[in-house]
Amino acid sequence: MSSLAKKLKTTLATALRKQMRTESLNVTTMAKRTGTSRNAIRRLLDGQNTAVTLSSMVKAAEAANLELTISAKPLSLAALRPLAERLAKTNNPAEAERLKRQLTKGYYGDSVREPVHA
Repeated sequence: MSSLAKKLKTTLATALRKQMRTESLNVTTMAKRTGTSRNAIRRLLDGQNTAVTLSSMVKAAEAANLELTISAKPLSLAALRPLAERLAKTNNPAEAERLKRQLTKGYYGDSVREPVHA
């Protein structure tokens, strides 16, 4: 399980629980509002369970009167360091190319276009 996925899910679960308390919503009411089962709501409220769909997350957020936003940004230099270290150590050309692409996208974001090979 990705630590980032777990962090995002925990943040969503915490926000949902807080909003449910504020609006006096229980699991059954949330299930009715989202058109899903109580077990599905429980999975959403479980910060450890990252196996939920984006659609389910959006429905739950809307049912709790929350706005769900997800953003993507270039990685920090500290996050890029492990990729650079792996690139320096690899002897596999395919792995080296993959790591170079990850480093480039992580540093520059999507502003850099991949070369088109004919």
